[in-house]
Amino acid sequence: MALITLNLLKLRAQARAKAGVAVTDYSNALLDDQLNIGYAALATMLANLGEDHFEEQNVKFNLIANSGLYSLPTDFMAFKGLRLAYSGTPLSPSAYIIARPYDPSRVRDIAADEENIPVSNPRYDITGNYYRIKPKPTIAVTNGGRLDYIAMPSALAVTGDTPVIPVRYHDKISV
Repeated sequence: MALITLNLLKLRAQARAKAGVAVTDYSNALLDDQLNIGYAALATMLANLGEDHFEEQNVKFNLIANSGLYSLPTDFMAFKGLRLAYSGTPLSPSAYIIARPYDPSRVRDIAADEENIPVSNPRYDITGNYYRIKPKPTIAVTNGGRLDYIAMPSALAVTGDTPVIPVRYHDKISV
């Protein structure tokens, strides 16, 4: 059976058919809101499963002296990587060091696990809408960090908009 690409118009019709409601029962605006909630949830699940259907984004940010807490981008959906440069102004990819994950719940030795982390082996953890880096930078570094992530796809807004997830998942949006 061939898979059918569903645009917003077709997703609305499919959702109404599955729910057994008429066009007059649900406005397009209300239905679009619900479809976009489902779309965002499905896209997030796919991204967190490691499904690589999305374009990777990266954003450089300034390291702030004595600050280890930074906000995730507003369109953040899934983490891909973090690179840090603790000195100078990094001009090439080789100036960055790849940070490794850090889990505060697995700390055994506070001095070794939290306080004495060398800049040659940086760590990060993500909590809510923030990520924390260790060690904290001792000086400000312009473009000292680079966050690689998967961005939330744009909401479906006009009838011809098509989800960026694979076609085999389109019909799952309106379940």
